[in-house]
Amino acid sequence: MGFNDLNPHRFMVAGDTHGDMQHVQKLLKWARQPRHDVDVILQVGDFGFVWQNSKKGRKLPDGSRERVYTGYPKGKTQLDKLSRMLVEQDVTMLFLDGNHEDFDRLAALGAYPEGKHPVEIAPNIIYLPRGFRWNWRGVSFMAHGGAFSVDRDSRTFGVEWWNQELITQNDIFRLEESVDRYGGVDVLFTHDAAHPMPGKLESHLLKKARRIKWEWKLDRTSESQRIAVSSILEMTRPKVHIHGHMHHFYTDKWFNEADGTYVHVQGLGRNEQGFESFVVLDTNTIKEMEQP
Repeated sequence: MGFNDLNPHRFMVAGDTHGDMQHVQKLLKWARQPRHDVDVILQVGDFGFVWQNSKKGRKLPDGSRERVYTGYPKGKTQLDKLSRMLVEQDVTMLFLDGNHEDFDRLAALGAYPEGKHPVEIAPNIIYLPRGFRWNWRGVSFMAHGGAFSVDRDSRTFGVEWWNQELITQNDIFRLEESVDRYGGVDVLFTHDAAHPMPGKLESHLLKKARRIKWEWKLDRTSESQRIAVSSILEMTRPKVHIHGHMHHFYTDKWFNEADGTYVHVQGLGRNEQGFESFVVLDTNTIKEMEQP
C-alpha cells in the first residue's frame, strides 16, 4: 500500500526500533489488538532495518574496530523479512531518519533526507524525508529526522555513522520556505528533542549522566541539534510534538517563545521498553485539542 492510499483515523507512533525484529513483532501484535486496532505505524527514527548486517567485531591495538560484514544481500533479507511481516498483517510502517541509519543504503534505495516525497523502500515500508508534510482526516502532520550520534568516536565513518545524520542549515532553509508557503502543522514528529528540554526530560538525562559518569546527550553538538528542533517547533507551531532519540517515555509541555504558546510533548522509549515505546494517536482527539 502506497503512502497516498493511507488515511487512518487512528495510528501508532513508535520510538527507536534499532533493527530489533522481536520488538517490531510485539508492536505489530499490540497494533492489532482490539483496543488499538491500527494498521499504520509511524516510527520516529533509528529505524535500523536498512543497515547492512554484520558480525560483532573486535577493537584493534590502534583503537580502530574490525568487523566482518555479511553483505548487502543479508541486510536486504532482513528488510524483506520485515516487509513480508507487514504485508501479512496488512500494516504499513512509515519511518523518518534518526542518527543511527545507514544513509548510503537509504540513498541506494532512492530515499534522501532532503527528498520532497515519501519513498517506498520495500512493500509496506515507507521513508518520510525531512520536512515532508501531509494531511489525514483534517489533521496536518510533518516529519523531520536527524540527530547527533554521541557514540560517534566508537564508530567507523561511512560504515557505522554518516554526516547526513545531522540536521543542517539547508534543512532549516527548506522548512522555512515550506512554512512561508503552507503555514504550520498540528502534529510534528522528530527524532530529536527540542531546546530547552522539557523539565521531565532534562531531569532524566541529568540522572542518567550522573549514573554512567558521562554527559549522555548533553554535549554541545547534541544541544545544537536540539536548537535546530526548537527552530522547527517555533516555525511550525504544532499542538503536539512527538520524538524519540532520548529512550525515555514522558509527557510534558514546551514553551514556544516565538508566539508565547505551549506545545504538548510526548517522548517515546526505545525497543526493549515495552509499552513505553509507543503511543496511539486519534485524529479526532488532535482536532479537538487546544494549546496547553
